[in-house]
Amino acid sequence: MKFGVCLTHYGREVRSAELVEAVAEIERTGFDSIWVTDHVVIPEGVREAQQIYREHMLEAFTVFSFLAAVSRRARLGSSIIVLAYRNPLVMAKMLASIDVLSGGRVIFGAAAGYMEGEFNALGVPFEERGDVSDEYLRVIREAWSQDEMGFSGRYFKFDKVYTSPRPVQQPGPPIWIGGRSKRAMRRAVELGDGWHPIGLSAAEMKEGRAYMARLCERRKRARVPDMSLRANLVIEGVSEPVGPYAGRAGNTPFNGVPSLIRERIAEFEEAGVEHIVLDMATLSRASFLRTLEAFAAHVRS
Repeated sequence: MKFGVCLTHYGREVRSAELVEAVAEIERTGFDSIWVTDHVVIPEGVREAQQIYREHMLEAFTVFSFLAAVSRRARLGSSIIVLAYRNPLVMAKMLASIDVLSGGRVIFGAAAGYMEGEFNALGVPFEERGDVSDEYLRVIREAWSQDEMGFSGRYFKFDKVYTSPRPVQQPGPPIWIGGRSKRAMRRAVELGDGWHPIGLSAAEMKEGRAYMARLCERRKRARVPDMSLRANLVIEGVSEPVGPYAGRAGNTPFNGVPSLIRERIAEFEEAGVEHIVLDMATLSRASFLRTLEAFAAHVRS
């Protein structure tokens, strides 16, 4: 099992020195990956997003490129980028550039998105986000693997252009598809390398893998997409949720003493999950650093 940390670049004012310190501690304590998340604006009335993402949220690709400069060995992932918010050729170029600058460490987590008000503010059709996402993934994959390309789709068309740079990873960085719906799992099978939902149980992950295995068999895909999970982490006696989360941990299987968390991790491993991304957005900076140390010493050891 591999473990990553979702970097808290939102919810409280963050200085560059704090991000550098967080990255150094994540790598020092042996985590395998570091992750960013994506919102451009937060619409009124979305409770969870209002609580976590509304204030001080740094833009995802900007933080992604910053990580390429200040990290040394951890994989760098997005959990997740909303595909329809940005031009796919621009995304392909940004991701390829980050892959080059990081020495081939990018994992591209991408999904269709869910906050209708955010789509409306950006002038993006919410009802068509699934079809837009599928087409944009095809553009990105082709841009990564071809020196010259043209494209003619429903949402995006252009004549022959020359694309660069090529990513270090070929035919491109792995694409992990976010979302818990059957449409998301179909997207993972048809256009992705992995499935990356948030907050599912081990039983739900196992059921999802079985569904994707059936899809793979029908589509003659040899290998079921890799499975990863993003979920909150709260270690009893160490982690201290703050703000609206003070006194409660939120909905997560990884809440309790280290021995219980180890048992829960084993359940996900048995279900086929290979990578767990731990989210500590509810914690203060000091509690975040303590939790990293405690996980490395008492859960992963």
